Amino acid sequence: MDELNVMGKSRVFDSYKNKVEEFKFGSILNLPKYNLDDIKQMQSVEDNIKIVLDILSGKRNDAYVDLVCLNSGNILHLSG
Repeated sequence: MDELNVMGKSRVFDSYKNKVEEFKFGSILNLPKYNLDDIKQMQSVEDNIKIVLDILSGKRNDAYVDLVCLNSGNILHLSG
């Protein structure tokens, strides 16, 4: 599994149907319009760690949170 994204299309391979499908999760989930600057990596390791800690403590409500939630939900789905 690769990362699903909140911008544009995510391509998903369905091994049961043996085909690739495209989804626009941002549209499906009615998320705000994000761009690459909204999820860019910060300049320092410390800044990136702060983003993660802010997400985990509920202090952020932006593209990073939507991205983490989308991929966490996918992992939970795939794990059964």
